[in-house]
Amino acid sequence: MKGKVVLFVFLFLALQISSSFAIDNGVYVKVIEAAPGSYAEVSARVEVALKNAGWDILAEYNTGVPEDCERHSRVIVFTSPAYAQSVIIHGIQSVFAVPLRIGVYDDVDGVSVVLLNPVSINRTMVNKKKFEAQSLTTLNALSDLIVRAVASGTVVNKQLGEIRRTGRVEAGGIGGGDFTDKIVTLYTSRDDSDANFKKIAQKVKAGILHNQDGWKLIYTLDLSSKGAMIFGVSEAKMEGSAFTIARAKGSKLYKQVVLHHNTAFPIEVVVYKEEGKVKVVTLDEMYRMQLYFQDAGTWPFITNIRKPIKIQEDIVDMAIGGLMQQIEN
Repeated sequence: MKGKVVLFVFLFLALQISSSFAIDNGVYVKVIEAAPGSYAEVSARVEVALKNAGWDILAEYNTGVPEDCERHSRVIVFTSPAYAQSVIIHGIQSVFAVPLRIGVYDDVDGVSVVLLNPVSINRTMVNKKKFEAQSLTTLNALSDLIVRAVASGTVVNKQLGEIRRTGRVEAGGIGGGDFTDKIVTLYTSRDDSDANFKKIAQKVKAGILHNQDGWKLIYTLDLSSKGAMIFGVSEAKMEGSAFTIARAKGSKLYKQVVLHHNTAFPIEVVVYKEEGKVKVVTLDEMYRMQLYFQDAGTWPFITNIRKPIKIQEDIVDMAIGGLMQQIEN
């Protein structure tokens, strides 16, 4: 009987928390701020809690920061087979939403822990009406996990980043639009056999590993049984430069406020089977920057417009370089 009472109380509290996230959602949720200790210690506690809760850690890595920033930033990428299945059943293009991300960073007040908000992201990448309840459940469960793991600091559960009511990225013509229209196909093969899928995925991975532009393969998520393979890639200088786009308006103190955007990375390169073909795809980078950094405002995007263009060029070069060489030979 006692167990049932505890379960009822937990579900009631989860419902109460859910209601606060049910309409407008930020791209990020800052769960805890001003936690004592180092960012590495806090990150380690969160990683252990995720593993104990049955999540698979795909990567944990220190992101780049602005050149004159003395702070530290770390991202944990994770998922689970059950979560992946619950996403992919809504269509193979939804696979971009399978990796979840938690960010840890320090500032003058201590350590903060942020969560890439699955409610906001899944509204964009999956389907608002069909996946809203599970997204809320996931958000609440991860928020609770972080609070229990860190066990210190101030619990804030504050929505950050662009606040959206729907999944569509409204950006006034600069990178905005519907998610499915912004998936860029880099390569297509009409042979969708398992052998060809594996061969293409191997060549994409090799191209990433051997690129000459400083990009790193952060994680590989093998979902080949579902017809997909995800490669998470990033580059430290690019990350640090991206954070400067969202500096506090009218201030140079972006060192203390911008790093909650760290879970915008890594960037996904995906190989999947669709409509009898094997495709290598990624998101249009201007759209992706709007998705994660739109709260910076329009002018910063205009003044930094070369950055997403350069990122897109690098990704194309490394993702399909080996495949193009194969065709030419």
